[in-house]
Amino acid sequence: MKHFKGTEYVGIDDPYDDEFAPERSGIWKMNLESGAAEMILSLRKMAAIAYPKGLPPSGHLYFFREGWSPSGTRVVTFIKDPVNNLYQAFSLTPQGTDVRFLYENPSHHAWQDDGHIIDFGRHVPPGGDSPAGGYYLFEDDGSGRAKQQLWASNFDGHDSLLPGPGGDWIISDTYVLAGYQYLFLFHRPSGRFIPLAKLRSTAEHAANFSGEYRVDLHPRFSRDGRVVCIDSTCEGLGRQMYLIDIGYVLDHPPRRK
Repeated sequence: MKHFKGTEYVGIDDPYDDEFAPERSGIWKMNLESGAAEMILSLRKMAAIAYPKGLPPSGHLYFFREGWSPSGTRVVTFIKDPVNNLYQAFSLTPQGTDVRFLYENPSHHAWQDDGHIIDFGRHVPPGGDSPAGGYYLFEDDGSGRAKQQLWASNFDGHDSLLPGPGGDWIISDTYVLAGYQYLFLFHRPSGRFIPLAKLRSTAEHAANFSGEYRVDLHPRFSRDGRVVCIDSTCEGLGRQMYLIDIGYVLDHPPRRK
């Protein structure tokens, strides 16, 4: 796992360490009832798509997270090859076919619906001419271009959309900023932010709160969207899980600007 660039957790020996894009490693799909599993897309096939003019002489290509679309008809995946500065997002069918390019430099995705994804990054806003940091909406159409900049920001986070029609609410967080992590809601119809928490990070066992001791808030909604669960070290007790009731906020949304 020495070539891996991501969460920096302790891993296991890679049996394909000397291969750029091994045929026997890739995205697998498992039936949770029977336990039957099958590879739907190998790294070798993905490499041919990512490098249509031929593979580079060095580097290591790997998949970095996957996620189902709401109906389960599409899958998003990130690929990384740090040696060659390749960081890209693609979508595919559950059978590993119809692979489409989504965008460069993916971070933390959230499906809005079966045809659109939200992510943070530096992209060219619609009508713009230079990249800018922010949260963007992309369409799964293979164009690789952002359809909308939801809000401008230089702070990456872990975004999720409130369950239900419309996608009016987005929740996200920040990494550690001057010792604190921030949790907030964004109300799309009004364009307003609702701060939920400012939490002290006590995960100081590693420099800059990184490495295997890092604890991100990673907010996620309950099924009905009225409760948020996060991880945090705010009380100095190591990684703990906390629940936040946001029902009142949802029932009293902000007015439009």
